[in-house]
Amino acid sequence: MLSRHYATPTSNSIRDSLRKVRPKKFKTSPIQSHRPIEPIRESPAELLNARPARAPTVAQVQARRQVLPPHVRKFLGWVFVWVPIVTFAVTHIPFGVMTVTGGSMRPLFNPASDSGDGEETKDKMLVLLQGHWKKDDIQRGEIVVFRTPHDPNKIAVKRVVAIAGDKVLPLEGYELTEEEKRTGVLIPFNYMWVEGDVDDRSKSVDSNWYGPITQNLVIGRAKVLLTPWWKPTWIRVSEHSWPAEEKRRVRYSAAEAETLDPDYRAKPGDFVPGGPASMALADFKSNPQLAAEKAQVDRHREKMVVIYQRARDEWKRQDEETKGLAGELIKEIEKCFWRAGGSIEYPVFPELKWEVLQEKARDRAEDERKLAAVGLGAYSRMAREERERRKDG
Repeated sequence: MLSRHYATPTSNSIRDSLRKVRPKKFKTSPIQSHRPIEPIRESPAELLNARPARAPTVAQVQARRQVLPPHVRKFLGWVFVWVPIVTFAVTHIPFGVMTVTGGSMRPLFNPASDSGDGEETKDKMLVLLQGHWKKDDIQRGEIVVFRTPHDPNKIAVKRVVAIAGDKVLPLEGYELTEEEKRTGVLIPFNYMWVEGDVDDRSKSVDSNWYGPITQNLVIGRAKVLLTPWWKPTWIRVSEHSWPAEEKRRVRYSAAEAETLDPDYRAKPGDFVPGGPASMALADFKSNPQLAAEKAQVDRHREKMVVIYQRARDEWKRQDEETKGLAGELIKEIEKCFWRAGGSIEYPVFPELKWEVLQEKARDRAEDERKLAAVGLGAYSRMAREERERRKDG
């Protein structure tokens, strides 16, 4: 019986067979090897004087635009027009719509929340958002939207019952000191007392639970009630009443000093003889005109406002040792503001305005007299020169 023997290829034989099949290496790139190399026909002078390529014509541009279908081009056009407008409106509109749940603000919001039918009502309101008003603009009786101090992730809607400087008698259950039981809770600067309109501590979690809240937690002020949607109603403080006001639980402006910013309040030693207040008074008296010019510059005016507030704070204390110095400083600063053409909302000495106006009138008359004298002198000199010229001629 014949047996077949198969030769096992070795690595050398495989390498030799691949070498026969493998093409020779190109001296250049295979991609460029099949392209014939054409000689440069232009001379260097022609290359230097060659004309630049012409700009595409309108027809060519329109032909290129036809690459996109008409509906796609129309859609992109609307996107480029409306996206910036909508983005600007969303980021700059000062109002927003919010929903009120629960019955703590009855009867203004959700009056049927405790009707017993088991249906929860949700009223909507238009809110002036944070960043579009000043902190001092919030008044008593306004309805505000704020983050609760015990849980900043929760948002509540309550009515402002008292502001800085007021004293409040809380509802039963609030922990009070012996002094607060007699006089009430004093609202400090930049704080306010908020309550629900139901006047029931068990149905409204408000300042009767966690005390005064800082105005920094306020994120909106309710302006319009949007329920029902076909009949929106403006929320006006003058048309509303609330339980704390009706029961006279709030003493308004009980401590006027608390309405001032602590940075503006006088510090101990400011109004002693030879102190900062005496030096400031000497500066104002030494050159009133220069002080009036400085009052027109923002950074100098801000410093004057701080000095003025501290002087008013000290003057309200009616301390016999510092009252005179504080009063003189207030007079000089108010005169300085009047001379600079500014205004003071509640001046301590309003009669000084008329003195400054009379002083300005006298200065104006004196300036006119000097100008007239200068003009008359110049006219006399010109007339004398004319007479001498005629005499010589």
